[in-house]
Amino acid sequence: MMKRITSFTCCLILCWLLPFQTTFAGYLKPGFDKQEYISLMYLSAQFGGEAYAANYPIPAGYKLQYTSPEMGLENAWALWLDESRKVMVISIRGTTENATSWLENFYAAMVPAEGSIKLSAQDTFNYKLAAHPKAAVHVG
Repeated sequence: MMKRITSFTCCLILCWLLPFQTTFAGYLKPGFDKQEYISLMYLSAQFGGEAYAANYPIPAGYKLQYTSPEMGLENAWALWLDESRKVMVISIRGTTENATSWLENFYAAMVPAEGSIKLSAQDTFNYKLAAHPKAAVHVG
């Protein structure tokens, strides 16, 4: 259980830090970048198994830093780093080809985009993912 909390907490912290674009702002360009998109798709393909991933090379400069254990209904995430550009990528694997994993698509609900998560008796994580008061997010 502790590993799941640690992974989840790490993800939340990284998401919380995204608005604070300090030194990274100089390395990422606003707007759509076709090459960046292709690189992200190649990184995402690494969750597809060895035979599948072999068709999609890891983009130059990116190194895998961490892969979470499977959690929930076969979900996992990976942290990639491109040191030359000082860019980190979180790749999330959701639904897999297994029926158990597909259950999540039916089990997950839409929840308010603003709220809090109680991590422990002393720690509560408050979040706001959208400005609109009626916004919701898919928990799957």
